[in-house]
Amino acid sequence: PLNRESMSYQIISSGVPVLRNYTHDEHQQQQSSPTIGVSKLPPSVMFAPLAIGSQTVGVLSVQSYEFNAYTPNDLDLLVGIANHMTVALENARLFTQTQDALSETQKRTEELALVNRIVTQLGASLDIQEAMKLVAQGLVEGVGVHQSRIALLDDNREKLTIVGECFDEVKNQSALGLQIPVIGNDL
Repeated sequence: PLNRESMSYQIISSGVPVLRNYTHDEHQQQQSSPTIGVSKLPPSVMFAPLAIGSQTVGVLSVQSYEFNAYTPNDLDLLVGIANHMTVALENARLFTQTQDALSETQKRTEELALVNRIVTQLGASLDIQEAMKLVAQGLVEGVGVHQSRIALLDDNREKLTIVGECFDEVKNQSALGLQIPVIGNDL
């Protein structure tokens, strides 16, 4: 968390830009204060909030080791730069968000097209074995897997029987009709 006494905290809390040209005496007092990562504090500083809408998301700061280095015009310029930066940051965030949403939409569209294609093929087939084969093929093609098998549970709920499959016949052999016990099976 930011130190409540820090300039950054004050800018983030208030959303108001700050121009500070310290006098020689103020600068000497400041040098005795603990700092993080700075061996010598600058006598001239400007801070501008990075705000998106009414929310401050960061701070833009410039410093000079010269006394009275900045004027109100310099602060206006820094605020203008900060405003342009936040517009660019927000545009980049929105672009990324839009790209992610578009990618997700395209993925969902492809999934729905796969489901639609499988359902259409199922509706055209009256043969259960052919229908299961079409579903297995659709899964291999649509999901991008190497093989797919469909097993149905028997009436006693003790065995699964492979009723549809799609696989690489060079690498594997058919499991069509294979009965797999439900109990004691690791799959």
